[in-house]
Amino acid sequence: MSVKKRSLPEEIAVKRDETIDRFNYTYLKISTDEYALGETSFINLDLYETSDYFFIEAELPGVLAEDMKIYMTGDSLVIEGAKYEQIESEGRVNFLCMERSFGPFKRTVNIRSAVDKSHIKASYSKGILIIQIPKSKERREKTRWIEVEKGKE
Repeated sequence: MSVKKRSLPEEIAVKRDETIDRFNYTYLKISTDEYALGETSFINLDLYETSDYFFIEAELPGVLAEDMKIYMTGDSLVIEGAKYEQIESEGRVNFLCMERSFGPFKRTVNIRSAVDKSHIKASYSKGILIIQIPKSKERREKTRWIEVEKGKE
C-alpha cells in the first residue's frame, strides 16, 4: 500500500519555525527555550506572511483569554500565560493516562523586520490565538529609487 502526499499549490508559501527572505530581510525566529520559573515554551505555532502582514497563530486549547498576556519587548513578541487543570472531583484522582500539559507557558517570537508595533492586533476564539502584525509601509514598497547627485567634474 502506498501513501500519496498531498502537495500545496505553489502560490501558498508555508513557512514554519524560521523564515529568512534574503531580499526583503524578513526574519522571524521562534524560541524553544525552557524558562527559569518552570514555564515551557511548547505552544504549537504557525507563522505566515502576506504582502502587508505577519501572522502568528497559536493553539491554546483550554486557556482562558484572561489567563494569557501578549506583549512586545524590543524586537520580540511574547505570548505567556497559564493553563489550569479543570478536574472536578471529591477525593483523590488516579490518572491512568495523562498527555495534556498544564501550568505556565511562554513563547517568544523574534521579529527582525520593520513592523508597525502600534497597530498589532490579537484575537482569540475556540482555543486559537491569532496575532496580526502589520509590516511598515516603507518595508512593503518593493522598489525604492535613489537619485544620484552629479558631482563637479
